[in-house]
Amino acid sequence: MSDEHFEEINEIAFPTPEHAASALGIDTQFPTVFQTKTTKLEATGQVLAYSETYKRADYYKIKFISCNRGH
Repeated sequence: MSDEHFEEINEIAFPTPEHAASALGIDTQFPTVFQTKTTKLEATGQVLAYSETYKRADYYKIKFISCNRGH
């Protein structure tokens, strides 16, 4: 499944929803990163996996690397 197309969206959630803050052991006024990820079968577009995750903003790091696609 790691070879299939996926889309990941990361956005700052502030205030943090109560259910996420409670699970993370933080106050709702502490910012989090809300991440949604959808993995689809390239041939048909069928959704293989979907997840929504809240991450503490103080433990979050993102790195972007460009891909050479022969252009």
